[in-house]
Amino acid sequence: MNAVILGWFRGGTGFHLYLSEPPRMTAGGQPDISGLKLRSSAAYKEWFEGLGATNVMMAPAETFSAFERRIVDGLAIAAINFGDLGITPFIKARIDPQVWQIDTLIIMNADEFDSLPPEARKIIEDAAIRREAETVDTFTAMVATEDAAQAAAGVEVVALEGAAAQAYHDLAHGVVWNRLEKAAPENAATLRAALTDDQAAGQ
Repeated sequence: MNAVILGWFRGGTGFHLYLSEPPRMTAGGQPDISGLKLRSSAAYKEWFEGLGATNVMMAPAETFSAFERRIVDGLAIAAINFGDLGITPFIKARIDPQVWQIDTLIIMNADEFDSLPPEARKIIEDAAIRREAETVDTFTAMVATEDAAQAAAGVEVVALEGAAAQAYHDLAHGVVWNRLEKAAPENAATLRAALTDDQAAGQ
């Protein structure tokens, strides 16, 4: 890409599954999503298939009308973006734990970056570093606000525990690693080791 990565903003905020009705639970403590129709995109397709749900592929702008017309029974979305859709009146349950996390990279053309004087490059780099740190607090505050709004609207939090929570988490994350292993098998193992060690160190 001939690019320089200036910042990696990942405030620890992940994605939840939101449903129009509280889910049935399996004997093992997992939500039974089989047969439900979930608003989907390429990012969620394999995860929803692993849960036994039906993917209903659509653009975000179509989501409100899909719930209004009962075309879908739920969706997955980042906690800080849920309120933007205006679908809270249609949602009765949220599945915890969250999976994945929001990652935003700020990049700049490498030739343009290298052409800047050192003082200008340092200003940009320092601003990115500050923003990386600030993102954690910003996202945490946004999640708290959204959690309060959902609680006030009567959205039930279905919190998985123990092995059931781990299995739910592993299914979602396994989809991403499987996708990476197919796309870049020569780099997948190295990336997984580096990112897993980095995330563990930050916890």
